Amino acid sequence: MVILKDFKRLFLGKLFQGISISLLGSIILLILGLSRTVILVKSIEIDEFGLIVLLQNFFVILSLFLGVRLSETFFKFLPIFEKSDNAEAFKSIMQISCILCFISGISILCVSSFLAETIGKYFYKDLRIIDLIKVFALGACILPFNELINAALRYREKFTSLISIQLLGRALSVFLIFLYLHLSNEPKLYIIILGFVLEIYCVILIGLFITFLTYIDIFRSFRMNFSALSGYYKRLKSTFLNSYTSGALKLGSEEGGLFLLGLLGTTADAALWGIAKQVILPIRVLLQNIQKVISPEICKMFEFQKINKLKNFIKNYCIATTLAGVIFFFLCLLFADQFILKFFSAEFIAAKKIIIILLLAETLVLISVPFFSLSISMERLFERNLVTSLRFLYLLSALFISIDAIVLAYIYLLGVITSRLLNDLPLFAKLHQLK
Repeated sequence: MVILKDFKRLFLGKLFQGISISLLGSIILLILGLSRTVILVKSIEIDEFGLIVLLQNFFVILSLFLGVRLSETFFKFLPIFEKSDNAEAFKSIMQISCILCFISGISILCVSSFLAETIGKYFYKDLRIIDLIKVFALGACILPFNELINAALRYREKFTSLISIQLLGRALSVFLIFLYLHLSNEPKLYIIILGFVLEIYCVILIGLFITFLTYIDIFRSFRMNFSALSGYYKRLKSTFLNSYTSGALKLGSEEGGLFLLGLLGTTADAALWGIAKQVILPIRVLLQNIQKVISPEICKMFEFQKINKLKNFIKNYCIATTLAGVIFFFLCLLFADQFILKFFSAEFIAAKKIIIILLLAETLVLISVPFFSLSISMERLFERNLVTSLRFLYLLSALFISIDAIVLAYIYLLGVITSRLLNDLPLFAKLHQLK
């Protein structure tokens, strides 16, 4: 009862408020995103929709190598600096983050523009994607700043501001794409992609302005004094590199699998994968929003040595999300066919099996959300990354069989199960040993 009371107090307090705001906004985002997908599927050919899925995946992969991951560093070190009242170190972290985002953005723009023709001619073997890459690169070059905006505003619990700018950008994109497709008899793909790019600019520019206002004391002076971090260099370097590695290792997951699907499969396979992801979006949205809110809380509980409270929270979280995941899984089993037929078309019914497999995987991921933040706090990201790297073996095995969207879904599920068994369970056991 005491455990349950602590869990309720945490969720019915500011944590619940943060999840509620973020979740409500994300549900609206989900509806807008689904509307955009329905509009596209009903207005363009299935292979053209598959091409858009592959385009987005290409930039996801590029971001895994050239992007930055700041959330882990923010949530681990900012509580330490606040606890010790080290304002200069706090300021230095923000300045370094801005510099890294700028370098990352320039790198993504240059590399994508340089590789566009090679990717189109020799990888996807579809020349249409060349111009699409060059257009999307105009927005992708500022996307790294989204990592800074998310981490900075989440740390200050500015969930309403964060979700509001995302809603504004998505609504603008959906409206412009709908208007263009309604007025055009022969829609051009690169114009549609511009609708995605405008969403990025809207979110990033407004987000940077709000971040600037939130941390105005830090940005008032641009004088750099990195010596304030001198006692933290080793731990900062370790956290940042392991965070970057954990991001790059996603290449062994669905991102890398979809890239292989584009090379060895068909754009129709990519389209089926894209539709399956749309159907399971509710559970993924729930996952992302819970992760956004509880990640800083878990890091703070560990840093301030509230170990018993942390143990109780993780235990009760796993029970609650298991029940929610099982309920959603059976709902999707019952209504997947009707959903696909109502919003898309009969040719997408083949996505049902993919949906079921991905649902199992995403339910397991939802249950294990706290363990990534726990890995950061306990400085065990390296061990987590080793386990995650096993996914590359599963993905490489697909090269020896005929890869399609269903095979890719099975590989993703196997990778998720491996991470839960070899990382999360041992990590929770180690937490229980702490006093």
